[in-house]
Amino acid sequence: MRTRAERDPGLLVATLHVAGLWAVAVAQPLYDVVGRSPEFFVAHDARPVDLVALVFALGLTGPVACILPIAAARRLGPRWRAITLGVVIGTLSGAIALAAIRAWGDWSGAQTLAVATVVAAAAGCAYVWAAPVRMFATFLSAAALVVPAAFLFNPAMTSLLAPPDAGRGALEGVTFETTPPVVVVVFDQLPLASLLDRDSAIDRTLYPHFAALADEATWFPNASTVSPTTSLAVPAILTGRYPRHGTLPTLDDHPGNLFTLLGSRYRLEVIEPLTSLCPATLCPVERPGVLAWLGAVLRDLRIVWLQVVLPDDLTGSLPPVTQTWADFATLDPPTFGEVWREQRRDDRRRVVDRFVAGLAGGTRGQPTLHFLHVLLPHEPWQYLPTGQRFTFRPHVPGLSRNSNWTRDPRPVARNYQRHLLQVGYVDKILGDIVARLRDTGTWDDALVVVTADHGASFRPGFALRRPEDGTMADVASVPLLVKLPGQRTGSVNRANVETIDILPTIAGAVGARLPWEADGADILAARPPARPVKQIHLFDAERVEEAPADLSAELADTVARKFAIFENGSPFDPLRVGMEYGRLVGEPAAAYTSGRRAPFEATLDAQGLLGDVRPDADFVPAQLAGVVVAPDTEASTDPPPLAVAVNGVVAAVTRPYTFRVSGRSGMWESIVEPRLFTPGANTIELFAIREDDTGGIALDAAYRSDPSASPDNLILEEMAEASGVATSGFYLQEWARNRPVRWTDGHGRITAPIDPRSPPAALGVEVSMTGGRTPKALQIDVNGCRLYRGIAEPGWSATFPFDRCPIRGNTIEIDLVSGTHVPVRGDSRTLGLAFAVVELLEE
Repeated sequence: MRTRAERDPGLLVATLHVAGLWAVAVAQPLYDVVGRSPEFFVAHDARPVDLVALVFALGLTGPVACILPIAAARRLGPRWRAITLGVVIGTLSGAIALAAIRAWGDWSGAQTLAVATVVAAAAGCAYVWAAPVRMFATFLSAAALVVPAAFLFNPAMTSLLAPPDAGRGALEGVTFETTPPVVVVVFDQLPLASLLDRDSAIDRTLYPHFAALADEATWFPNASTVSPTTSLAVPAILTGRYPRHGTLPTLDDHPGNLFTLLGSRYRLEVIEPLTSLCPATLCPVERPGVLAWLGAVLRDLRIVWLQVVLPDDLTGSLPPVTQTWADFATLDPPTFGEVWREQRRDDRRRVVDRFVAGLAGGTRGQPTLHFLHVLLPHEPWQYLPTGQRFTFRPHVPGLSRNSNWTRDPRPVARNYQRHLLQVGYVDKILGDIVARLRDTGTWDDALVVVTADHGASFRPGFALRRPEDGTMADVASVPLLVKLPGQRTGSVNRANVETIDILPTIAGAVGARLPWEADGADILAARPPARPVKQIHLFDAERVEEAPADLSAELADTVARKFAIFENGSPFDPLRVGMEYGRLVGEPAAAYTSGRRAPFEATLDAQGLLGDVRPDADFVPAQLAGVVVAPDTEASTDPPPLAVAVNGVVAAVTRPYTFRVSGRSGMWESIVEPRLFTPGANTIELFAIREDDTGGIALDAAYRSDPSASPDNLILEEMAEASGVATSGFYLQEWARNRPVRWTDGHGRITAPIDPRSPPAALGVEVSMTGGRTPKALQIDVNGCRLYRGIAEPGWSATFPFDRCPIRGNTIEIDLVSGTHVPVRGDSRTLGLAFAVVELLEE
């Protein structure tokens, strides 16, 4: 029998074993994902030194963190050394098992964690006791070098590692016949069908600024994208070339583009958030240092790894990683008050405002190219047509992780509604751009191009962005409007146009000859070449599909489906999908109330938002949501219909979802017209809709808000942002027994504005969970004054008068410091207490 000393591989060998397992368990899944999507690094503006630093950081920090407790345990004796080593090896083996189970089977979270735990325990024990297992780990240690090397020598990465040409800039030898101001606006994920009325013309009522532009420009209603992928579609617009497999949206892979073409004569004002085609010599940018860059990338990679290895039912609280290429956590930030403020500079509205403010003529006779690619109306769908935010919810109920819609038409229609609201904001953006150009005297002389990189489909059971039979027009057809300098009369050109034609058309308008061979053509030329089919490049341009040269019939079908959901095409129309009681909308609720209680309970999220509504504020709570608590709500295929009334008027009809949303069963949501809100306090009522014995409609009361009696719960995400509260040390909002809760990391801090003329009199606190039944120590300080020090148990609540801690000034800072624990299974966070309520009380 081997002695403990013989079973101890030594610290150096153990380090190699840990490094190899870390490479397989953590690094390889990450490299596999981002290696297939190098756009991730383009979005993060990666330089060669950044990538090398990432490989070293990812390959060293994890193993070092794992080996430190092993080294420390050596001081405690052979037994503790073996236990610690087995735990580390077992944990990494369990992580490998998680990824393997996710790839090979469709198991529940509980089953996956159970198997991974068994694998971890077995692997840890086998490593300690079996020499062949340690020998296998020795061979596996080569992965610590092989895995990062394979990543760096991946063809997709080698182009990013190539040293940039610091002197690259405008193309030489380009001449111009005329140099008008050029304005190019590329919206993101804007299907043409969203803009059209029943006659397939631009809807003048809903989208007046697009219609007004069409009155003075040439509209191409048969225009289509060449790819549903932004990283392929935008470079195609900028270069006039079809996507090529293996290329990245960078200057190195696209040296001939709009920016290098015009750069020798034009001043460039460029906003390209997801591509990097403008040379640094023409578009200088401020870059973060390597450490700051690493921090941002590692935060995103942590989310990517969890999404890759965990089963679907354990990722509901994670931020989505399919809505953008970077800053995943900001889509579902850990704290609303602090992080949303910190990320305000990345607010898509601020980008638009900056672009509009910069629109002007040339400088001292030099013309200007203004280019904007804005991530609108791309999800998350958060903005009203006015530009006000109506929700802070980034998740898209009914859309799977691989961007396929559920077959249930109701959640798809709800998301279509949110999309159309944001399309209304896009129309306002266009109006602001045109108005600015007119104000600066630039409009008449300007060459203006407005288009989108690709569209989207809102058809149940189909993909959001992948064109298929029946959704080709949804995804491929995009708006394209071109106004030439001096043009004042609109026209319609129904030729088979693709977005690769935009750059040659711009070159033709300024009289410049392209110094590279383009696949597109000048569509305003006397005889543009005929194109028998349309091309759609999919999957990193590895596959090319052909579509009919004329998509008008399919486009008309998409428009008809839109009007089948929204009677007048407006997102404020009552949904007509699974909502047979839409005729109630606009009616006084009192005319139908029965005086009976509904057979279920209903709740409303963040009702305190309704206590002081300001219709002209940046945020208007037009999206209302909550849950229905009724037997078998989640399993039901026909959940109860609900009427939502705002100040006594039925504002929406909805039904709870039949699936869990962010971990909640029976969730309902609706969007109401902001004009129904009145300044100040508003009342929301929920009713169960039923047909009475006479065939009439009756409303049974299920919920009534009382915002005037509801103090602000400072930990709620929506409440915190709308009330100007900053929070730190809190995790994402979760739900326990249909109540929102926020865990702290052991030290939660809330900074809230107060009115010094009427300061709060007390603090109310309620703890929902401590992590099991074990109480934890809790300390509460207000503005540095000790308010409480003691024990908190699950369900503990208390009210603390501010008698001993006078409140002065216009802010109050609340510190919640507690003991912590790390959950045993499925959660690697350090958790303090789960707070259900933290509120300021008046006398």
